[in-house]
Amino acid sequence: MTYATWMSAHGQGKHWTVANEADRAKVGWEDAAQGYWFTAEVAGACPRLNTSWNDLTAAVKLLCLEEYVIVYRTHRDLTGERLDISTWCWLRTRYGLGALRAGAFAGEVLVGRIAAGDLSVPLGSVGGRAVEVIKNAT
Repeated sequence: MTYATWMSAHGQGKHWTVANEADRAKVGWEDAAQGYWFTAEVAGACPRLNTSWNDLTAAVKLLCLEEYVIVYRTHRDLTGERLDISTWCWLRTRYGLGALRAGAFAGEVLVGRIAAGDLSVPLGSVGGRAVEVIKNAT
């Protein structure tokens, strides 16, 4: 299943990462030859706030956009709680020379674009969630 198909099935078919062809082409999508299991941090507020994207990517593996959407939706559906209502989460997903960050708005995932020059700037309301792929999981 593609990201666009999955987002559409969950009522987010008009999200800019699905509907805006020009901007969609700038997203650094991470195609996977096959599915994989992973663990991710799910605290309500994003951990590691006020740490730049550059520093975070040197310290931990961040969630990519596709993983973030899965974590957000699964956590919300299982617990009724939403992630990142008052915080943003840096993503390892690139957007041209910049990167993406995600948060919550009106019960859905909101994705913002960050310019390359801002990747070294720590922001008080932006942090990062670590992800780890579980090897040999079936």
